Amino acid sequence: DLKDKVSDLDALIKAGDEKQVDLELFLEEVVWATLRGDITTARATEFLSQTQLPSKESLQKLLADVLWMVGFIATEAPLNREMKDEFTNLCSKLEKEAVVSKSVLAVSLETDSVPPSVCQIQHLRKKQNQAKTKARYTITRFNLLR
Repeated sequence: DLKDKVSDLDALIKAGDEKQVDLELFLEEVVWATLRGDITTARATEFLSQTQLPSKESLQKLLADVLWMVGFIATEAPLNREMKDEFTNLCSKLEKEAVVSKSVLAVSLETDSVPPSVCQIQHLRKKQNQAKTKARYTITRFNLLR
């Protein structure tokens, strides 16, 4: 069964641009099935790691876009707490198994849904706050000099 699904996904990848929408829907269904609990995170990661995803950055970006879209719903308006936890677990596992690189996840996902293994959220928020504070005082100082 897993080999059939892998070959189906590989066929969509080989079809190129004409099957791009089908490929996105296929990946989206895998992510949703994981979040709903229809398949385990380990099984989804195993499945995705056996495809061409880990070797092509363009496919990793496509998966990251799907993760962003589904993750926005899972983190901003989750049906339950388990869905948010499962999403974080899935992203961490995909990064750990090198299905999607750290840099692709860091650039593609919302700040709140980036796994801790990719970036420490508290550190990132601290840096964002420092940058905002510096910009605010720089603007105020500039306005006082006018």
